Amino acid sequence: MTNKKQVKKARKSEKNASSSGTRMKIKKQIKRENARNKRTIIFSLIIMASMSYLVVSLNNDGLFSGWEIYFAYGYLILINILLLINILKVISKNRFLFEVSGDRVKIKDGMFKAPLSIMLDRIRYVDVYEKDMEDFEVLIVIERGKRNKAFQSFDRNFVKSNPHYGKVLNNLEELYPDNKFYCYVMKKAGAMKYLYLYMLYKSCYEAKFSSLSMDYIRRFVEEYIDNHI
Repeated sequence: MTNKKQVKKARKSEKNASSSGTRMKIKKQIKRENARNKRTIIFSLIIMASMSYLVVSLNNDGLFSGWEIYFAYGYLILINILLLINILKVISKNRFLFEVSGDRVKIKDGMFKAPLSIMLDRIRYVDVYEKDMEDFEVLIVIERGKRNKAFQSFDRNFVKSNPHYGKVLNNLEELYPDNKFYCYVMKKAGAMKYLYLYMLYKSCYEAKFSSLSMDYIRRFVEEYIDNHI
């Protein structure tokens, strides 16, 4: 199949791949991300508890008077709200769900967002944009889509804001000149996106995968699949 040929080609180009560099192992990267998220939550909770205890203690000792009391508690409430928002962002980021079920891929992008569903046979192109050595985003281009805020029109306006996807649009316009496309950009989930990218590759037989996305799939296969054969 086309996907298998792409994997072989990606493996042959491993030494010459411009994106290879010195990278952290995927497993190690996932562990580091999980540890970082836990530290962020714990540190935020410690600050919230410490500041609350400090302000209450100082007020009980009579250090504040008049408007100072309102200022101290107002400042405390503001800081706690900001820290709570930060905690919720971390939790929401970790609540990213991705599963392939039957002929669809289902994605829940956050704790408070409704899940979205994409027909696998409507996915036409999958690309990767490399932000840095440890972070990337996955572009999923579909031919048609339901009305959903998570889907954006994949057109010239989108490319103006995301010029790194210009070649993808040019390619699709040549292959499907009369079709209208939509896209979903997977930004969350950290290094788990390696797995989700591989799941797309295994399920989307009609989709074309960019050379860079195949490099990422190859890395996942070499670390997780080949080592267990």
